[in-house]
Amino acid sequence: MPTPPTRGLPGSLPRSAALAAALAFGLAPSACGPVPGTDDDAASDDDGAPDDDAADDDAADDDTTPDDDATPDDDTGDDDDATPPDEIPPPARATDAPDGVAVTGLDLAVAPDGEVYASWVDDRDGSLRVRVARSRDFGASFEPSVAATAAGEDPMVAAARRPYVVADAERVAVVFTDRELTGVSAAWAQRGELLDFQPSMAMDVGAAEGVDFARGAIGPNLELWVAWQGWDAEGRRWIAFGHEYDGFRAGEADDIAPGDPCPCCPLDAFFDSVGTLLVAWRNNDENLREQWVVLNEACGLDFAVAAQASHTGWVTDSCPMDGPRLAERQDGVLLLTWADSSTGEGRIWVASSADGGASWSGDHGVAETGEAQSNPRVAVGPAGRIWVAFTSGAGEVLTSSEDGGASFASPAPVLAGEARLADMEVRAGGGVVLVAGYAEDGSGWVARVE
Repeated sequence: MPTPPTRGLPGSLPRSAALAAALAFGLAPSACGPVPGTDDDAASDDDGAPDDDAADDDAADDDTTPDDDATPDDDTGDDDDATPPDEIPPPARATDAPDGVAVTGLDLAVAPDGEVYASWVDDRDGSLRVRVARSRDFGASFEPSVAATAAGEDPMVAAARRPYVVADAERVAVVFTDRELTGVSAAWAQRGELLDFQPSMAMDVGAAEGVDFARGAIGPNLELWVAWQGWDAEGRRWIAFGHEYDGFRAGEADDIAPGDPCPCCPLDAFFDSVGTLLVAWRNNDENLREQWVVLNEACGLDFAVAAQASHTGWVTDSCPMDGPRLAERQDGVLLLTWADSSTGEGRIWVASSADGGASWSGDHGVAETGEAQSNPRVAVGPAGRIWVAFTSGAGEVLTSSEDGGASFASPAPVLAGEARLADMEVRAGGGVVLVAGYAEDGSGWVARVE
């Protein structure tokens, strides 16, 4: 197996050296606990008086109301500062590939203050590169894109595989696997007047002979975590992960569920509001394809709590090619959505957890369309409305729930002009809910729906 180039932190570094290297690389010196020298909790100030440090304790206020000290937050990515206009603008074209250049792997991220980042892959420079375009008006328009990766890195884009973009109060990052599925990398840019991505950092992948489905998630102190699926020459498969404070040293969540992760199904990585990292995947236990979720509450390389999250009993010997997605309601109840054919035809399901992901129940269908359904994506809007996008038949539709997910409205397509958006992603943040998808000519568009 070829060894992927190491452009950043090798996993063999001890913690102190890894932190020093991370600082030199410009990464946040963070863990999942409070940052030294700041308030002693990891959330917005809750003492009703002015903060007793020089900045909000988490550097990116994670509540949805103004800081309770009667003065404006003094961090640079406060979600209270996001005040989108009431009027919803028409959809905006996000991609800027020249005519004749194909756009693939469209994704979307919304920072806490409402800045929006669309990412995709094209080969306008003669090499497949991830590009990122930014919107500073809640998705109403997009600036010209910049290259996030270098020529020759060739990120994997195929079916359920693509680079994914995440953003926090300070940075925007793209996480991807290479085309040979041997390495996981991330590229960062500091948020500022100009987006200038630093050289990609290759991560330690431990004992893996191959890697797939890398996803990034931003932790409570703005540290980047990455989860992916690994496998070895003996056919063993596992959920792997690493985070920047630990120099992206590879950890494994292995032997936590019967069977192995489904080899062609993407996973999801998600931080809840109390700082727990959850990774969800579709499992394969002798062709039983239930969804599982594993939790990391200690912020180290130990994912000790795993739970079966779906209970539909779907058995198939073919690979489904899609995976689960996670979200959180405003009351702290976690949501998981997925697709399976346990009732005879593909449909979208949702389940919930009221104990932080330790147990899941309430499996029920999202909405009937009269066609086979697959590939769900989920987000929760600023007013608590739950949005689910999915494939129905040959097209994409969007539905929503205003009663916590108990029932959903009739699904409908999202249009950019007269074009029905395809392969949609739905994201929430900064007071808005946005959908990204492709028009008929292959261009990528973003539509605000809330």
